Amino acid sequence: MNKDTIIKIATEANISKCFSLEEIGINNFAFLYQQAILLVDVLRQSNVPILGGDVYLRLESSIEISYDNWYCDKKEDERDSVFVNRSCDVAETFIKEYKRKNAIKEPLFAFVIGENTI
Repeated sequence: MNKDTIIKIATEANISKCFSLEEIGINNFAFLYQQAILLVDVLRQSNVPILGGDVYLRLESSIEISYDNWYCDKKEDERDSVFVNRSCDVAETFIKEYKRKNAIKEPLFAFVIGENTI
């Protein structure tokens, strides 16, 4: 559950601006900062945990991997609802901090998501 689900959720939330990563051999989509923050909120409301993500840089005519990423593992006895909220908090914090520290660059954020917990 990833690429198709991400696009479906993004489309339903009217998040239309995303970038295919197929040109660099990755079967996923990435989102600009504002859309990424919105997508985190939508995933939280949809009870979908964010297992992690990768950062890409949008250049004039191409996309490059930045080798920056984040992840969030579920704790052993953690309830699903707690994990969803914590994983979304981790993603949101990482994205905001990354943007703040790299204000000159135009980062794109790709998500790895888990199954809906409902």
